[in-house]
Amino acid sequence: MKNSIICILSFTVVLILVACISSKAETGFKDVATNAWYADDLKILLDKKIVNGYTDGTFRPEEQLTQDAFIKLMVTALGHTDVQNAETYWAVNYIDKAVEIGLLKEIGEYDSYKSKITREEMAGIIERAVTYSPYFEGYKLAKKSIKDYDKIGEEYKEGVLKTYYSGIITGYTDGTFGGQNVLTRAESVAVISRVVNENKRAFAKTLTAEELTKLKSFDRDGIIMTIENNNYVSEEKATDFGQALTRVKEIEKTNGINIIMMTKKYVQQLAYNLDAQALIEERNEFDKLFTQLFGTEREENRQILSLRKSNLISKALESATEKIVPYFETDENLIYLSSEGTIKIRGKVTLKYKDYGATDFKSKEDVKNVEVEITKDKSGKYVIVRHIELIEGKDGGYDE
Repeated sequence: MKNSIICILSFTVVLILVACISSKAETGFKDVATNAWYADDLKILLDKKIVNGYTDGTFRPEEQLTQDAFIKLMVTALGHTDVQNAETYWAVNYIDKAVEIGLLKEIGEYDSYKSKITREEMAGIIERAVTYSPYFEGYKLAKKSIKDYDKIGEEYKEGVLKTYYSGIITGYTDGTFGGQNVLTRAESVAVISRVVNENKRAFAKTLTAEELTKLKSFDRDGIIMTIENNNYVSEEKATDFGQALTRVKEIEKTNGINIIMMTKKYVQQLAYNLDAQALIEERNEFDKLFTQLFGTEREENRQILSLRKSNLISKALESATEKIVPYFETDENLIYLSSEGTIKIRGKVTLKYKDYGATDFKSKEDVKNVEVEITKDKSGKYVIVRHIELIEGKDGGYDE
């Protein structure tokens, strides 16, 4: 009897383990590998009932998507789950809803909604679905990161820049966007996932090898540092230079945050881009963004946060005659962990200038190397705690 109980318990544990393992990244489609690059995004959309597969148990990830199919995905993803297929042309109700909520300008925006949708057409639709901060103008500088920007259709350039800058749509590894390329079902899953979840959004890797090396070299001891068992070790001694990134990915997954996008938002929308006019007209937007990045003004750090907020506002008002537009670039290899467990991200900020009311930028341009530090506050939320500009020091290190 005792042996039987042990066997039953052992069998039960095995079943539980198998269930946990199989459900971890399992999508249920026989043509989707559990380690497919889009598998996690697909699982999210399946759980939200935004996407589905075919009756034969396949998802067909490489199948090209039509305009009407993408519109249905977008309408559903934005919460309009009551829309149903029509009896004549199945997509007409989704197209009508898309016009109603502003995803499409008019019913006849496309000649045939049965045509394959291109990446630039997708960007144009998504641009209308996302709300942008008044401190978002830096997106115009993203064109320098897209090698084939001039090949993008004129009517789609604004949408491509905004969605690329936001991390919703990424380019290819060769630095191109491929605006005329047709969207696949796998790509659409990744994009829709980033539309509904800001923490899933990606970032553009546009640093040159020389810039990456320079940003890595800003270190007091003159060596690149990584983390191993909470003690600093040099790159030569580290078994895996990606240890810091791996740890940050764990933090992001556990806490539902996106560390690099959080850093970009701070640099591009607060640290260097506070628009004095927008600050006056949209003070609530500023307060909301500040709280999101720095936490709330609780008793233990009220004075520090109040001073930080005042400094940001004063800086914006001082430059009220000239608008500064920043563009932040970084790389996953520029994520570090300190011995105290704080996260540090380094990157390059390009600053362009323009007069208020002007459409064109001035010729002058500044470039700064920065490091932003993030840590967990007493409430358990990850917040910005420090921002320094890295400059060449006499000892080859950095000065704050």
